[in-house]
Amino acid sequence: MHKRWDIEENAFHQLKTYYHADHCYCHEAVKVIFLLMLIAFNIREMYLYRRIRGFERSKITRKSVTRIFRDDLQAEYDKIKAYKSDLLRHK
Repeated sequence: MHKRWDIEENAFHQLKTYYHADHCYCHEAVKVIFLLMLIAFNIREMYLYRRIRGFERSKITRKSVTRIFRDDLQAEYDKIKAYKSDLLRHK
């Protein structure tokens, strides 16, 4: 049971420190955005601990992994945007 508490405390600490989630989110739209941030955070944590062997011992930071994810998503978005513009140009 204490392991679960440690995981939750770590999650809340990281969200407050790195994602500036210390504001009280009470409006519905902002609440939805905050919940999406929580889902993304949990997916990243699961990826780190289940797919990257020895993550805690490695020199990779959580912030650098987040940057890699962001850059990969941006690259995919740019490819899709270029593909759509090529399709429109050839019509």
